[in-house]
Amino acid sequence: MPSTLPRPTLAARLANAVRADLMRRAHAHAADVFEGCAGRVSYAACLRAGMTAAHAGEGRRVSPATLASQARAFVAVCASVGSRFDFEKKAADALTFSLSVDVRGLLIPSKLVGTSAGQRGLGALRATSTPALHPLRTRRETDGLAVYFGADFLGRLQPKHDRWAQKLGAFRVAFLAVTGGTEDRPTMGVNVAFEVWPVLPPSPEDVALDARADDEEDARHLYGEAPAFGPGTLGAALVSTDARTASDAWARLGGWEQ
Repeated sequence: MPSTLPRPTLAARLANAVRADLMRRAHAHAADVFEGCAGRVSYAACLRAGMTAAHAGEGRRVSPATLASQARAFVAVCASVGSRFDFEKKAADALTFSLSVDVRGLLIPSKLVGTSAGQRGLGALRATSTPALHPLRTRRETDGLAVYFGADFLGRLQPKHDRWAQKLGAFRVAFLAVTGGTEDRPTMGVNVAFEVWPVLPPSPEDVALDARADDEEDARHLYGEAPAFGPGTLGAALVSTDARTASDAWARLGGWEQ
């Protein structure tokens, strides 16, 4: 039976992504403080310090508001060219992914198609232990935007993404992970991220996203009443946002294949 709940607005989707990221970062910071003081300070006090650090954007190269503005700009481009997929959901997913990786700007995760013809290149990509976010080469061909690893073909941009890609013109494609190549999935595929932020600068009129709230209210809203944290329990209880590589973040977020 289809859901009768109202469809969340783009603003709500982006705000929820930013809000959840703030709380994850706040709890991660609070965990460090709590363990460092061996429980002599209450977790609530540590969380207040964590919220301050999260709102201040400590350790970030770009603010959540800037990423959210770039996500809005991506939606506007998709709408302007008549894209027929759920680009608002794609923008919200991209914002969540970009926040988790802490990159310089918005990354749009996706997968390439036509990879059956790119098995040699994908094998080379895997064999060289290429790091996540390594830039790949692109070339506009008669049947779409082709992606290469050196001289080796990997695959093509999905046709549903081609309209906005042609509108933007200049953007980079970055490697995330090679998939498949196993006994049950012998054909390899590849997850990539479109690095669109250099050509989607944040709008000066749209850089503020109100994701702030009282720290204790945020904690209750997202996590319920605070659990009884203690030494040895924090690692399992908290959601870590220390995304050391984009591939870690990709795996943790489920590897959207859209």
